[in-house]
Amino acid sequence: MKITKKNTVIMMCTLAMVSMVPAAPVYAKTSQAYGAEARSNRSDTQKMRAAAEEVQKAFDKMDLEKLSKLCNYPVLVSYADGSMAEVKDKSQFLALGSGTFFTQGMLDAIASANVAKLTGSSEAGVQMGGDCGLALFKFKGKWKINNFYLDAGANADTQVVNISSLAEMAQQIQKTCSYGDLETLARMCNYPMTLSFADGTNKDISTQQQLIQLGEKKVLTEKLLKAIDQVDVSKLQEVGDAGVMMGGDSGINLRKINGYWKINQIYQ
Repeated sequence: MKITKKNTVIMMCTLAMVSMVPAAPVYAKTSQAYGAEARSNRSDTQKMRAAAEEVQKAFDKMDLEKLSKLCNYPVLVSYADGSMAEVKDKSQFLALGSGTFFTQGMLDAIASANVAKLTGSSEAGVQMGGDCGLALFKFKGKWKINNFYLDAGANADTQVVNISSLAEMAQQIQKTCSYGDLETLARMCNYPMTLSFADGTNKDISTQQQLIQLGEKKVLTEKLLKAIDQVDVSKLQEVGDAGVMMGGDSGINLRKINGYWKINQIYQ
């Protein structure tokens, strides 16, 4: 191409114009950043609301097992009387019983939460309910319950295990024994109960605290733990006034009292 004076001027002007125009405007980059952040926030909100929906389903069906899986442990339980308890794991949570969480007040509070309008952040959390309810927080990318605030006080009725299903009660006993959790096992008993030692002697236990003070090693012997672990809970049957036996020479005896299964004897 023949470069004339006119062509030279045009080329120089073109180069000057190109050099004056940024490859990507600053405001465009800022807009992109805000857009990405907005999409991330929307995604996080959707995950939070999905978790809240699962909570509502658990309360609707009064499914304690499902609710236990939606918690981040240790989970804090705050009672109406101002007392609080830290529940360290799923086994201890289940041991509190359905009656602790599925009160009418809690059922109404969770059911009334408008999940579609829930807002919050992973730092501040999200509240479901009013005077009673629960709080969701984000842990390792997942929204979990980390606090229940109940409409019932921490009285004797909320510190015992109330399970009406024999299979469920037997499963919880197996899990509790496998963890060596004597405190939770003590909540499963009806007092006074009997502790039969391996040497043939018996001891009447009047309270939860009395059983706990004996210590795990003295109560949960290796023979007892093995016997409980080997029980096929699907085959357990009630035998008249004798109740239900979990184990053989060593084990646990259960009886149904006021509609709930309770331990009334531990025999080593």
